Parts: sequence; C-alpha cells; structure tokens
Amino acid sequence: MLSLPVAGQELSADDLRRETFEAVGQLIIAESERTPVIVVIEDLQWIDQPSREMLDVAVSEMGRTRLMLLVSHRPDYQPAWRTHAAYTQLRLRRLTDANITDIVRAVAGGPLPAELEQLILTKAEGSPFLAEEVTRSVLEEGNLTRNDGTHVLTRPVDEIRIPGTVQEVIAARLDRLGAEAKRV
Repeated sequence: MLSLPVAGQELSADDLRRETFEAVGQLIIAESERTPVIVVIEDLQWIDQPSREMLDVAVSEMGRTRLMLLVSHRPDYQPAWRTHAAYTQLRLRRLTDANITDIVRAVAGGPLPAELEQLILTKAEGSPFLAEEVTRSVLEEGNLTRNDGTHVLTRPVDEIRIPGTVQEVIAARLDRLGAEAKRV
C-alpha cells in the first residue's frame, strides 16, 4: 500500500492497485458494520484515475453498507455512477454580490474602499473561496493601511494586481514565503 517491497512478493502495478482498493474498501466496510461512516471527497473534478476507480467500487457497494458518500465537484463534471443507493444532488448557485461583499468585509475587518470592493466582487464571480483569498492577498501585499478604523488605499486601484484565479492566488501567496518554506 505504501509502495514498500514485501519480502518474497513482487506485485505488478495493477495488482498493487487492486490490493490497495480492497484494503481501503475492507477498512471502510468494517467500520460501517460498527457505526455509520461518512466519506467526504472534495473537488471530484480533479480526481486521478486510480482514485476514481476506487470510488466507483465504493459507490457500487454503498447499497450494502451504512455509508454516506458526500462529494463536491464543479457543475461541468458528471460522475457516471449507476447505483441503487439513495442519491441526492444539490446544485449550489454562485453567491450574490451582497453575500460576496459580506465575505470581503468579514475578511478585511470592515469595508474596503468602494472601487476596490467592486474590483474584488468582479474577480470573485460569486465564489466565496476566491473572494476570501483575493481579499487576503490584497491585504497581505500592503495595498491598504488602516486609518481611524477605515481602510485607505496606498496606491490607485488600477495599480493593484488582483489575482483572477485560485491558482494565481496560491502562486502569489507562495511567492511571499521565504526560501525554506517554498522548498517545503
């Protein structure tokens, strides 16, 4: 399971994968016999093929276990499961501008200059995660100072670089780390 050699036994990649699936499956099934089990998998759209295969096996076994599978994925990803177990799908809409503004203000500790809030609102496109991370990024990069409890821009809004994607937010955050932390 950890890709460690076992004395006297050489497994092919397919056999190792099959045995790993069986081991994880047996662990979950054994636990579900003792108590109900909830398995949470986020961002299913990024799952790798071996993990997808293991998940497909788990879904096919769900009708015989006390197992609840909770997954999140983007709307364009469609799992191809065929199951007789209870199945409910919830579609979450993008947050409203008012919701995103509330998140921005909560992260910032108060209102930001209106033009900056609007820029963050536009970049976030209804995503709470992106709204939080873009706001943190703007604050961490020193684009604002606090004066008498209000945020004041240190430069014009059009000079503030606002990350447009989660990857850009993460890259900007990593760029601010020291050399040792980046290596890790």
